[in-house]
Amino acid sequence: MLHVPVGAVTVALLEAHAALAVIFFLGFMVYELNEDWRIRDYAFVDIAGYLWGLALAGLVKWVLALL
Repeated sequence: MLHVPVGAVTVALLEAHAALAVIFFLGFMVYELNEDWRIRDYAFVDIAGYLWGLALAGLVKWVLALL
């Protein structure tokens, strides 16, 4: 659940510059996969939370653009 805001930050960075969002996304994925590889903490749960935040923030951004 803590990773939902991290996904939302990615959407905010996408608004600033697409390269920032890509770098942030790649950094997050490398961090999570490395953590899973080292300590086997089921990174897919963290990544799922990140994707929920990304989707929800993208949906909010899309709805606000329609108004």
